[in-house]
Amino acid sequence: LRTEKSHSLTASTNLCLHSGKADIDIIAEPFLTMLSDAFALRPLPDDPTDGTRRYERCNMGGARIAGVNLEAMMEMFPQLQMRLGATLQQSRYTDEGLEWSNGMYEKHMERSPNLYGFLTCTYSPTQRLHISASANITGPMIVYHALADGDMARVVTPTFADLGIRTAYDFHFRDNILTLTLGLQNILDSYQHDLDIGLARDSKYVYGPTLPRTLTFSLRWAI
Repeated sequence: LRTEKSHSLTASTNLCLHSGKADIDIIAEPFLTMLSDAFALRPLPDDPTDGTRRYERCNMGGARIAGVNLEAMMEMFPQLQMRLGATLQQSRYTDEGLEWSNGMYEKHMERSPNLYGFLTCTYSPTQRLHISASANITGPMIVYHALADGDMARVVTPTFADLGIRTAYDFHFRDNILTLTLGLQNILDSYQHDLDIGLARDSKYVYGPTLPRTLTFSLRWAI
């Protein structure tokens, strides 16, 4: 294998706005990365002795990852803070692409969505009560699925929206604090529904949020 090399260029600009009690901080960061001799895996014929799937690590001609990261942080008043952001990008091989199956090539990089996004919001109506909500958005991406019959399938995943909420309350006992926390993760129950099962399953065929809808509960005692 030849050494994989990368050349990166980034820039950043920051805009701060103030209006009354509201503070807004906006950041924009464009980026560009060029890869030469990028590493990749290409399929080989199965082992003739036991049928084991085989892959060979090889060098691609090159790749380019370009996009922009946008973030905004807002404090509308002392009890409410919000942060949101999005990453728009394109990740492509610069030559004919990755040979993911015999004679089949793909220019888009695997597991590289063109869109990421997030939002977090924290509200503290009192010094003891804290409410936070979050949202994560992951756009469609390409993944490869090794099938039981030895073939390879190209899969475009759906868009995932992972929403969560958490509430925490502090109980004060003299100099000690008991914090009770209740949370609900992945409210929309957005996760992969076609996981492989059985002896011939593809263990690498996993994508999206790792947990289904989940209720959490915790107690913390601070002395």
